[in-house]
Amino acid sequence: MQLCRRPAGGVLMAPLLLLAIASTGRAQTPDRAQSESRSFSFLLGPDVILVQPHRRDSATWVGVHAEGLWRFAPIASLGVIGGYRWQPYSNVTLYDTGQSVRHDARLMLVVAELRMQPAAARVVKPWVAAKLGQGVLRESSSFDFLMLHEHRDRSQNQAISGLGAGLDWLFSTAFGAGLELRALTMKLDDVEIPMSSGNTEILESWWFGKLTMFSLGLNLTWTQ
Repeated sequence: MQLCRRPAGGVLMAPLLLLAIASTGRAQTPDRAQSESRSFSFLLGPDVILVQPHRRDSATWVGVHAEGLWRFAPIASLGVIGGYRWQPYSNVTLYDTGQSVRHDARLMLVVAELRMQPAAARVVKPWVAAKLGQGVLRESSSFDFLMLHEHRDRSQNQAISGLGAGLDWLFSTAFGAGLELRALTMKLDDVEIPMSSGNTEILESWWFGKLTMFSLGLNLTWTQ
């Protein structure tokens, strides 16, 4: 066997083999077997999102999310998250000239998540995750100056990526709750909007090239 031909490799692999054997033995207890078996969880909860915190025109959004999470290995789960986020108020910029700009935004997203968590069955379980998906940002801007009023809507579909971490509390084998932190980024482009004259106007997104979001979410979890 390969381990016999490479003694150095055998020395390195021996602790891993012993750990695997020990893990198998521990998995025979009812709680351990329940933890390590494959399971499906459904998560639902609200979010509070800080958008562009490094900029003067930062905003606070609110949102909701739902996730289906399949635990396919003792330490790994794969999930799909659907979310909707919006501004509960408008960003308003006032200029010395009397001009005002009002901006509103909404974001719909679908994100795949690879989550890693400890295999041991505990009341509190930490986890970390990587996320990749797609989002649709819809923006509305209104410009007012003297008797002039203009309104523009724009929408774009872009990739979203990010990281997450959280803690889950298990009330029972079926129900639990948790807190999670997410950091997501979304690249933005200028949007071309056809004008009534037949020309095309290019409007830059309010968020200038990249949308950065940090969110705090609450999860209510059901597992089967």
